[in-house]
Amino acid sequence: MDNQKLPPATMIMTFHKEADLAQKSLQGMQRVREYSAQFGNEVRLICMLDNADEKTTQIVKSYIQQCGVKHDQVIECQYGSLAASRNTGIDNVQTEYVGFLDGDDFLSAHWVQAALNTQLTSRDLPIISTPQYILSFGAIIEHFEMLNSKKIPLARLMSNNFWSSVTFGHFSIYKANPYNEIIDKNINFVFEDWDFNLSCIASGITFEPVKDTYLFYRRRENSMVVQHAAKRLFTPPSEFFEKIVL
Repeated sequence: MDNQKLPPATMIMTFHKEADLAQKSLQGMQRVREYSAQFGNEVRLICMLDNADEKTTQIVKSYIQQCGVKHDQVIECQYGSLAASRNTGIDNVQTEYVGFLDGDDFLSAHWVQAALNTQLTSRDLPIISTPQYILSFGAIIEHFEMLNSKKIPLARLMSNNFWSSVTFGHFSIYKANPYNEIIDKNINFVFEDWDFNLSCIASGITFEPVKDTYLFYRRRENSMVVQHAAKRLFTPPSEFFEKIVL
């Protein structure tokens, strides 16, 4: 199936204050689009500019002007909320399959092509595709492999987030499991992607790494993830805790 023409897909990129890093990530996204285009497959792009600074906004709009395709979109908002940004992105998707990445992420060139193939061979089983490997760079340098959710005891999902915010799946999964915007309004709750992951697990969805795909993930010393982890905050109550029998 790798050489067959696949349905178009959309990637949603969330931007804030990435500045020059946004340019590098967009160049990486261009590699993804060009790889898929070799097989006649279209990858559309929705750029969410949430309280983005002037330089980041200029870089994103310049990229779309120079390299954009017909259905690309730039959406400016002032949510200050990753959850709200992601939900608005989903509301504007016009393809059957969609994925997420942040404005300073880099992905394997064959990511969308491989993830789409995985999705189409698993039509009878709802899955969320993730990269198989994460290579962290910046303040923290590490390499680790993401696991299939069926291999992880449910109790461990309560205390650890085993997947990144970079996911890919059928549009209907994201509509049925919207990101929880309460998280960004309550300082006691964290990680909209962790909460989303638990919601999907509770709905019977499997997280499945796509073989030989990579996410290159920038780590900052003062990032939101690091700050929240230091405070040992947790996800809000959800159906996962109500439905899952441990």
